[in-house]
Amino acid sequence: MEGYTMAKDGYVVYLESVPYINTGYVAVKAHVKPRTNDKDPVSKKGYYACWIILKTCDEGSIHSAYCTCKGGIDGCCRHVVATLFEVLDFIENFKSTSCTSEPCLWVRRASQVDQLGKVISAVEMETSVTVNSRY
Repeated sequence: MEGYTMAKDGYVVYLESVPYINTGYVAVKAHVKPRTNDKDPVSKKGYYACWIILKTCDEGSIHSAYCTCKGGIDGCCRHVVATLFEVLDFIENFKSTSCTSEPCLWVRRASQVDQLGKVISAVEMETSVTVNSRY
């Protein structure tokens, strides 16, 4: 659950995909901010570098993963999980249509254009006059 909350809280600050032509694989590179430290203690950067190799022919099954953090050597750290949730979020948002691609769903108010230019008597006019009576 920690990787999920990191993805939702915006710890994944960079995401890039690199396809390997004619191989059926794609690499996903990511920079994920550390949750506990300000910087990666080894590289002294403000992020951990992650990469994930996905098989595109198997609808994105994971071939291998790696992260520069201590727990990322086996590819099962929270930074890799946060990257996977970020990829999933991108794919789901990419498939959905934008609000400008659909018909209008809001209710329009009645137009007041027909009221413009309509003649009304002085009695019907709503006016307010403030008189300063200091003199």
